Amino acid sequence: PDRPPAAVYLVALAATTLVLGLTLGALPLTDPDEVFYAQTAREMRAASSLLTPLLFGQPQFEKPPLTYWLAAASFAAFGEHPWSARLVPALFGVLGALATFLFGRRVLPAGVAALGALVLMTSLAWLGQSIALLTDMVFATCLAGASFAFYLWYGRRRSAFLHGFAVLAALAVLTKGPVALVLLLAASLLFLLLRRERVAITAFLVHPWWLVFLVLAAPWYLHATLVHGRAFTWEFLVHDNWHRVVRAEHPGLDRWYFYPAVVLAGTLPWTGLFAFLGAGLREHRVLCTWLLTWIGTVFAVFSLAHSKLASYVLPLFPALALLLAISVAAGAASARRRSAAAAVAA
Repeated sequence: PDRPPAAVYLVALAATTLVLGLTLGALPLTDPDEVFYAQTAREMRAASSLLTPLLFGQPQFEKPPLTYWLAAASFAAFGEHPWSARLVPALFGVLGALATFLFGRRVLPAGVAALGALVLMTSLAWLGQSIALLTDMVFATCLAGASFAFYLWYGRRRSAFLHGFAVLAALAVLTKGPVALVLLLAASLLFLLLRRERVAITAFLVHPWWLVFLVLAAPWYLHATLVHGRAFTWEFLVHDNWHRVVRAEHPGLDRWYFYPAVVLAGTLPWTGLFAFLGAGLREHRVLCTWLLTWIGTVFAVFSLAHSKLASYVLPLFPALALLLAISVAAGAASARRRSAAAAVAA
């Protein structure tokens, strides 16, 4: 019974991907941040400056280099165009939806997994960030993949999943910085504590995945610190990370209701599915606990920081899409059972 819905959802997902690809070059790079990232990638490529991001010929360390590397690779392959710049977030947006489906298929019926991927890909927040050259889509997809890998490790205790977790965590750290590790460790440990899994906590914390993570993530940070010193540590670690926690870069957005509004608006056109939220929690208790823990951790960490932007909470949307799909499927099944019972009674 899951096959027809899964096929329908996947066809809709493919159509969305096609439309996304056709719209990448519809507009020039107009957002100042898009121009900033594209110009940095262009200068790094032109100067063969692989390890030092450049802007107007000077080092700049607002973000680590992964997004710049990817954009520069796209420019090298396809030329310097708005669509080739936006190809990076578009690919990661599709990869994020695909990862959501593939993960969902391991833990849920195929139809529910496909619905979750469709809800994610067609939601306003995810689709909007897939057509903008920003770091947030690369970051969110890497975090989603890492969180999925952690949950699969939890259920099966295969080290390969934690090694995948380490690789994706390292890529996330190379995209936006140490906040990636903060989110992943906080969510993972909170989940294990809620499940009262003391042995699993030790197994998670005392594991060679740390070595994989450090081998991938540490060299660039070490290079930037040794070569550029305070120019890097002050601009990136202090100004672009710590100051955004304690100071509001956009004071008008530093309100308790900002992120709830972002989540509701960002889920459009699927916001109405929140009416089903809560259905299926008993049937999928452990999975829903993890999804809620991930959503809550991302929401709490970025709510506590005074600098707020709508794109910051993008990493919670894959988990939210799966949670909504689970709830809708459970609600529909319950409605069918009630209808069948009513028909029998009649």
